[in-house]
Amino acid sequence: VNENVSLATVVGTVVATDADANSTLSGWTIVSGNTGSAFAINAATGQITVAGAINYEETPSYSLGVTVSDGTATSAVGTVVVTVTNVAEYSDVFGSSSPTADDNGDGISNLMAYALGAMSPSSVVLPPALNTADPTKLTITALIRINDPKLNVVGEYGTTLGTWEMASPITGTDSSDQTGALAGVTKKKDFSVSRGTDSKKFLHLKATQTQ
Repeated sequence: VNENVSLATVVGTVVATDADANSTLSGWTIVSGNTGSAFAINAATGQITVAGAINYEETPSYSLGVTVSDGTATSAVGTVVVTVTNVAEYSDVFGSSSPTADDNGDGISNLMAYALGAMSPSSVVLPPALNTADPTKLTITALIRINDPKLNVVGEYGTTLGTWEMASPITGTDSSDQTGALAGVTKKKDFSVSRGTDSKKFLHLKATQTQ
């Protein structure tokens, strides 16, 4: 199961049989191995779901001890192994460094550097570039990280450098030229807004992260 899955995500269902064909199995219980109460089990069906935070770096796998009853006796403890899959995260690259800091002094914040594909705090990333292919639009093109579902990168525009239109963020579209992109990690994306009749228009990228 991925470490970033939502609560109530189904992990799987435990099944058991009883020599007494007339008995009904119920009372499924996790009796051991459930560190941090990360999982829950449906007492009637044996379905295991995510019930708390799971983190690959802290606990890469769980060995859950599970029992069930036929109404007369409780079974021996069975083991269910849940393997946690690592998902790309900001902390994998920058550790505990602040997202707003600039660890390598290149003028790009740590979070934006991560969004642009940085693989280490010292990585030099390609900054977004102006794309002049369509003179009716203001477009910037950038390599954007795509392997972190908690990361969101949008474009914001304004007619001054002091005010940005945040109500209508610009979603990037895949560029026709993917030169420099790393398969499964980054994609080259275009962020565009119509120039309209404004005498001046500015466009920048904004990176945010959900917890």
